[in-house]
Amino acid sequence: MTVLGAIVDLNHARNHPRFGNRFRNGNEWDHYAAEIAQQLEAYGRSLEEFDKRFTSNLASGNDNEGTNGTENGNRDAGTPSAHSVNSSGSRITESIIQTKIVVAYATHLMHTLHILLNGKWDPISLLDDNDLWISSQSFVTATGHAVSAAEALSDILEHDPDLSFMPFFFGMYLLQGSFLLLLIADKLQGEASPSVVKACETIVRAHEACVVTLNTEYQVRFARSAPPVGHDS
Repeated sequence: MTVLGAIVDLNHARNHPRFGNRFRNGNEWDHYAAEIAQQLEAYGRSLEEFDKRFTSNLASGNDNEGTNGTENGNRDAGTPSAHSVNSSGSRITESIIQTKIVVAYATHLMHTLHILLNGKWDPISLLDDNDLWISSQSFVTATGHAVSAAEALSDILEHDPDLSFMPFFFGMYLLQGSFLLLLIADKLQGEASPSVVKACETIVRAHEACVVTLNTEYQVRFARSAPPVGHDS
């Protein structure tokens, strides 16, 4: 939330009618943006380390439980010892799934914050593109994070198909991370790369699932309008 606050402050400063780019050197804003990007990159690395450490430890524990269960295979399956082994293995498997869910959600949020840092927030301005932002380096950077966010979404849908883990705030992050992909699909049409098309399909599925979890009107309209764009691509 601290990083999000810094991004909001930076966006307000950049677009301030009196103290924005008109009166301050644009390179100074880039310096602030680079600092925030470094924080997000450090967060991304910590997520990778967290995933490797906890998933491998839990998987190792699950293997040990499986070995113990095999050694005791001649015992009656109904004995308390056998039930204990099965229960412990189930808890470890559940812990692995929970870890993957947490990492997937956090990864998606990280890439969405990268998009907010580098991209435009207003969908109308984004689609109009009067300042030719789509030819800038920040557009290229934001696009890479948009595709990565969609890949994280795919992991989320695999382990948490109804998006019930984070129902109240995830919808807004999902929406903000979706605008850029739809812009790309709209501009490129049939020339959109397979990764962009797949990403568009993923975000549509995610919005449909989120609408079921929380019947939010803006996402209902978005889910209805998004499929034709992905289909045309």
